[in-house]
Amino acid sequence: MLPLPDLDQLDVAAKDALIRAPWDKVQSLTTQVQTLLTRVAELEARSAKDSRNSSKPPSSDGLRKPKSLRKAGQNPPGGQQGHTGNTLKRVMQPDRTVTHPLPPTCDACGSILPTGEIATETRQVFDLPPVRVEVTEHRILEARCTCGKAHRGSFPADVAATAQYGSNIKALVVYLTQHLLL
Repeated sequence: MLPLPDLDQLDVAAKDALIRAPWDKVQSLTTQVQTLLTRVAELEARSAKDSRNSSKPPSSDGLRKPKSLRKAGQNPPGGQQGHTGNTLKRVMQPDRTVTHPLPPTCDACGSILPTGEIATETRQVFDLPPVRVEVTEHRILEARCTCGKAHRGSFPADVAATAQYGSNIKALVVYLTQHLLL
C-alpha cells in the first residue's frame, strides 16, 4: 500500500483528487470503501448463522448456554409451595467426633477464657473413607515325597500372571468407563 500524503498540506481540490484517483493502482478510495462495507456485511451475516437459522450442524454453534423451556413466573426457583423437603438426616452415634477448641484468650480484652467444654453447636459431615489398594500375594507350596516325586500346590484359576489386577478393580473400571462414561 502506498503511503498517504500529509493531508494538512493539501487544499480541498487536491484532497478531492486524492479521493477520486486510483488508489494502490486498483481502485479509488470510494470504491474501496464500498467493497469493504459489502465484505463486512457478508461476514456479519455469516457469523450470525447457527444451526437454528441455517443448514449448519449443531456442533458448529460453539459453547452456548441452553435456553430454558420454562416460562418466566410460572414457578419460582427452588422447592415449591407445600412440598415437604428431603434432606440428609443426622445420626445419633457418629463414627468420629472432632472438637474444635476455643482460642486461649479473649480477642476483645485479652483475658484467659475458662476451659470448661460446652458444645453449643454441632454439624455432621458424611463422606467416604479413602480408598486404598489391597495387594494379596498368592503362594504355592512344593514338597518332595519319599519316593522322589515332587508335588506342588496350584494357583486359583483367576490368578494367571505374576502381577495382575483383581476382579474388584476390573469391575470398577468397567463401571467407570461404561456406565459413567469416564
